[in-house]
Amino acid sequence: MWPIAIVIAFAVIFGLALERRLTPRQLGKLALIPVLSAVVVMVTPLGPRIYGSVFAVGSRAKYFAEWDPTDFTQPYAVALLAMFAIVLLIAVKRRTLSRHLLMVVGLAGAMSVVSTRMTTLAALMLAPLVAEAFREFVPQAPRIQWREALALTAILAACAAVLVPVVQVRSDKMTAPTRLNNRLDAQPEGTRVLNDWSTGAYFLWRHPQLSPVMHGYGDVFTEAELRRNTDILRLRPRWDDRVAELNADLALVDPDTSLGYAMTNDSGWTVIEADENFALLSSPTG
Repeated sequence: MWPIAIVIAFAVIFGLALERRLTPRQLGKLALIPVLSAVVVMVTPLGPRIYGSVFAVGSRAKYFAEWDPTDFTQPYAVALLAMFAIVLLIAVKRRTLSRHLLMVVGLAGAMSVVSTRMTTLAALMLAPLVAEAFREFVPQAPRIQWREALALTAILAACAAVLVPVVQVRSDKMTAPTRLNNRLDAQPEGTRVLNDWSTGAYFLWRHPQLSPVMHGYGDVFTEAELRRNTDILRLRPRWDDRVAELNADLALVDPDTSLGYAMTNDSGWTVIEADENFALLSSPTG
């Protein structure tokens, strides 16, 4: 996502150039910001290869839902469309949307249709413009008085007090069964665990000695590994051969999923412990 900042900077500078309010010297100084930003990232250990990793994401995007095209029937997308409408309608009414801000809006629009992941960035780009648009509906007020400040502080304190019991509430659906922590903690370093995407991050944090087959850090996988994991989860032809090639020691799966049902009913795998949410199994060679 970091290259988007450089793209935004160049888009704004291009818009400023179209307005012809700045001299070429001033535009050149501004252009140094994205140019040097593009250069400084190559000081990292990856060097120039860091740009190759950015383009490599494109080939892996199909394996992650966040890179799917934006579904504009979803609430978050409808809210984003409302932000676009507010900015554009107020700009048409005021006739004040400058060319560099128009470049920002246009770039946000392009990002919003590219993928679901980009909608958050598009909303962040539009937020200051929406706030500016709402100024028309907010009357000018004198400086806040101490009584008003005290009232606002009291309201903030009351809201914080209401949130105290809420922040301790957790989802009923567990990421992974905590009752298995002792058993998993006892596993030796490098124990290979066949899991699904949802539990991988938990294993990396709670059981760092384990080697989960799947987790959400997609950049560390090759495209072949991502394809293998998808084939296993969707029980595509020869999925069982893919599982055998993993040489996994354990499997922790949801028995209600296709993979979980297939694994728990496979005579080669032994169910160690199971309930309606999770099943821990040992491999045929374990």
